[in-house]
Amino acid sequence: MDMITKLQLKSENVCYGPCPKPEDEVEQRLTITEDGRVWLSRYRFGKGFGEFELVGKRQIKIPEERAEALFDAVGEYFSKENRIKYATDVGTWKLTLTDFLGKKYRAEGPLLDDLMTSKGGLSELMRACTGIPDLLAFDGNIG
Repeated sequence: MDMITKLQLKSENVCYGPCPKPEDEVEQRLTITEDGRVWLSRYRFGKGFGEFELVGKRQIKIPEERAEALFDAVGEYFSKENRIKYATDVGTWKLTLTDFLGKKYRAEGPLLDDLMTSKGGLSELMRACTGIPDLLAFDGNIG
């Protein structure tokens, strides 16, 4: 995988079991670019599947060094043959990485365990780098 210039992560915390309440936050869409721009959209369950309601948008800027450190860790994890555990009773994440040539790499998995690298877990690194502690990220562990 070549140098990452953009990360897009959709984390959906809906699973088998009790149906979420209309006001429950069930989805987050996060975009981070190499220059440190960060966008986060949050959705609540609303009227149900296919009818999630946007409840907030946020745009911030983080230092480029933090974005670069996060992209290095993400690149480390996804450039290797890591086995992602699958489960049917948890939410899911879908990741799209874009490299400097515009090539896209996609991965998906369950909101179950953090994805470990030599720099730590990707979810925790993402929360620390963005300063947003309640990101669903890869593990769904928002506190």
